[in-house]
Amino acid sequence: MITNTTEYFVEIIAGEGMELFNGQEKTNRVTAPIGTDLSGWIEREPVPTESTPEA
Repeated sequence: MITNTTEYFVEIIAGEGMELFNGQEKTNRVTAPIGTDLSGWIEREPVPTESTPEA
């Protein structure tokens, strides 16, 4: 059965030179249906990824 629904979304976009981080993932854009808890996402300056020294 197909129903006609309208779903609205909220989008958070990081500012230029910044990233969004939720403790596990990092990205520059988060999109979710309205009502989704996005309070865990923070905007921060990018943190360089630690690299393992080659042996």
